[in-house]
Amino acid sequence: MLPTLWPGDIAEIVACSVSDVGRGEIVLAFREDRFFMHRFLARGEHAGFITRGDSMPGPDPAFPAAALLGKLVTVFRDGQPVALRSRPWSRMLGMLFCYCGMARCAALKFRRSGKFLRLPNVDVETA
Repeated sequence: MLPTLWPGDIAEIVACSVSDVGRGEIVLAFREDRFFMHRFLARGEHAGFITRGDSMPGPDPAFPAAALLGKLVTVFRDGQPVALRSRPWSRMLGMLFCYCGMARCAALKFRRSGKFLRLPNVDVETA
């Protein structure tokens, strides 16, 4: 789910049904002995659903409704909650990570080394 979620992030998931999830929310699903944490795209046939990872070129095959374990409610990064708002550049950066392995590896390396660009949290009302 790069660039939205990074290795080491802690995700808080709440159980829900397919009808409780809206387009663009991040969901946790289980299929073929694997967990998938991808963005919800749409409800599919037979009450199933369709997802896609932020750095994936296309949607996943449809999941059955029973595969949905829950939806993401909070992400903690470095012990602090992270606001996961939609950013216009996020999908473009995801596509870069999808098609350019060197960019993905460099971003992960910088993130692990602590040299990743971190902007201070600035409260607009008090600044």
